[in-house]
Amino acid sequence: MERGQFTFYRSFWEAIRELSAKDKTAVICAICAYVFDEEAPALSGTSKAIFSLIKPTLDSSAKKAANGKLGGSKPKANDKQTAREKEKEDEVEKEGEIENECSPPISPPRPAKQKHGQYGRVLLTQEEYDRLMFDLGAEELDRCIRYIDEAAQSNGNKNKWKDWNLVIRRCSREGWGQRYKQKPTTPPKDSDYYDEEAI
Repeated sequence: MERGQFTFYRSFWEAIRELSAKDKTAVICAICAYVFDEEAPALSGTSKAIFSLIKPTLDSSAKKAANGKLGGSKPKANDKQTAREKEKEDEVEKEGEIENECSPPISPPRPAKQKHGQYGRVLLTQEEYDRLMFDLGAEELDRCIRYIDEAAQSNGNKNKWKDWNLVIRRCSREGWGQRYKQKPTTPPKDSDYYDEEAI
């Protein structure tokens, strides 16, 4: 089966990196020729020994890729399967071909969340914080973080807030924690105490 890709593992590099530039090139070319053209390498000495250690991983990868493309590793669609489910399976299969055939795909690490507020209850990534700062302004963001942090601390987060970014936006939009100021009253006039027409 002709392959269009393969995964070059760190362990391959660790095995090859100490070789001379000439031997390093020979082993890498031998790996590519073996995977893409199914050619047995003509290596000798240390290069041959290193290739022999890498070969079982390449063979296993090729076998798994062949099984996946032939449908050996996925169940056949039954009559009740919807067209959308079939499309989803096809999308996953295509993504799997792009990803590593032997190991699960490595997802990028999640950005670290930083604690905000006096009690550290509000957790935001730097990107979320910067976006909130841009959207709400420093004063409003600080007010919302203070209010939400204190509310979560005082009741043990009984609201089960998880998406702090969304909670802050709701706090700002709905005016949580803002005390409504009464309209300033004007001092009473003398006429408020008696009826001028009666005099």
